[in-house]
Amino acid sequence: MNKMKITRKIHNLFYPKLGKILMLHSVESAAFLESLVAKCRNEGFEPIGLDEAVDRIRKHSGKRFSCFTFDDGYLDTYSIAFPTLTRLGVPFCVYMTRDFYRGASQPVWDGAARMMNVGQLKEMSLSQWCTIGVHTCTHPRLSTLDVNTQRHEIADCKSDLEELLGKEIKHMAYPHGDYDNATLGVVSELGFVTAVTTSGRHVRGDAKLLELDRVFVGDR
Repeated sequence: MNKMKITRKIHNLFYPKLGKILMLHSVESAAFLESLVAKCRNEGFEPIGLDEAVDRIRKHSGKRFSCFTFDDGYLDTYSIAFPTLTRLGVPFCVYMTRDFYRGASQPVWDGAARMMNVGQLKEMSLSQWCTIGVHTCTHPRLSTLDVNTQRHEIADCKSDLEELLGKEIKHMAYPHGDYDNATLGVVSELGFVTAVTTSGRHVRGDAKLLELDRVFVGDR
């Protein structure tokens, strides 16, 4: 066994798995989500909301958890994921990109993508099962921007969502999983409780709330 594997084994021993945050984007079917929820429960990962997950992470206590999160604000998050997870009683978080839900632009990776609009966002936000989070204004690679531009990308999306929904927005996802020390400073300054990455790892006992690991799950 090489040195890196030994180091990882020791780390995992001292910092066991607390849970996993699932990262989803577009979904094609309710059946896919139903099977994913069942898999989490069968493996002992209780589906809970982000706020409850924060409490368990801070206390290092409670049953292992899973959190369902969706990036970007695809229309099928509203039309498929929202009713399916509501029916199953599973909390979820959607990280919204301002220019997508405002109709100002489309994802550069899929110009034909169908995105949620403001009305659908508002409706979804009223549900007890749904948490809305920030995914910036234009979905850039934040580390390529100066700190003031990063602040505008994050703060302007946060304030737009708070004005639309009439509630505080406390959670953030880094677009492309990309951020730097300046980003962390901005996110902390703006009062976010959590921010999530795209690391592909489980949440362990040494988790940092502004650099929470996520596991990618694809449906297409």
